[in-house]
Amino acid sequence: KLDGIDRSDKNNNEPLIWHNGQTGGFHSFLGVLKRRKIGVVVLSNTAVDIDPLALELIVGLAHASP
Repeated sequence: KLDGIDRSDKNNNEPLIWHNGQTGGFHSFLGVLKRRKIGVVVLSNTAVDIDPLALELIVGLAHASP
């Protein structure tokens, strides 16, 4: 659970729809909060894990939206 955002809707939290991947020294993340109409895409030309950055962005945007 990420501060009111969850991967499931079991607790009436906002469901986070996401997918990530890594191949050949590249990393990607896509996250969507459908109800709030918020989406984040992070693409990187490094194998460094970018999931924490992407999650921080989507949580920040969720808190900034009405």
